[in-house]
Amino acid sequence: MKRFTARIAPFIAPIVIYLLLFAFVGPGSAEAQHDTTAALTESIDKFGVRLDYAAHWTVIAPEQSGAILLFPDGHPPINREWFTHGFAVEPFPPPKYTIEDYNIVRSGDARRIAHRIFERMNDGKQKARIIAEESLDLAGVEAYSISYELTPPLSLAAARKEEGLLIVPRPKQGETARCFHLFAPQSEWERFKPILFSILSSARVQDAVQTAEGKPEVTPQRSAVYIEPSESLIRQVVQVPAGRFLPFNFTLTRGSALTAEFKV
Repeated sequence: MKRFTARIAPFIAPIVIYLLLFAFVGPGSAEAQHDTTAALTESIDKFGVRLDYAAHWTVIAPEQSGAILLFPDGHPPINREWFTHGFAVEPFPPPKYTIEDYNIVRSGDARRIAHRIFERMNDGKQKARIIAEESLDLAGVEAYSISYELTPPLSLAAARKEEGLLIVPRPKQGETARCFHLFAPQSEWERFKPILFSILSSARVQDAVQTAEGKPEVTPQRSAVYIEPSESLIRQVVQVPAGRFLPFNFTLTRGSALTAEFKV
């Protein structure tokens, strides 16, 4: 499962070292680490998402990514870029998004968003194939799911064929979409499904309205300053050779002002 790790790789090294040491000094807890029906006794509440998970699972939730990854201690990542078992909640579009990504999210179409995320999984090194897809109801919210199998890159000899599920609830207008991602090696998928689906069932998502309701009411003060609404169209790192240019194509509403900031 390489998709998530590009944004959190700097956080993985100390965790991998800890897990490898734990595998040698804690043999008595090996059975608990591999228990796929363990009770969900721990919880995390971050980025507007609350999840319950089992003890002996590790949580990674770096601030700048807005993503949450859970994986069993007994199955640490193969390297800094590949997780074998786990549950992830990721925002979409990702930090390095395109205008097409942005427009798909604005459409509010869960099916289009799910397919766009799936397309990004086929990055030329790993190959994913759709097994089945369907519309569903997720805690009263319209959602779309894609079941898939994924063949890892040839360079990862230790990685096994993966099976998993992408679930995208329909985002509300003006909100970022979220993707719930469940995955495990294909040979262990049926064994891990119970705990992965239990984590999914525990998910509670706070939208912008609910978050605002939980905050104390603040009386607005009069101000002579008016701040116009704005939105980011492009935020990405690019390389442009000397004497060359990079074109961008997007649509602006009549009367809009375009502001550009460049950092070299």
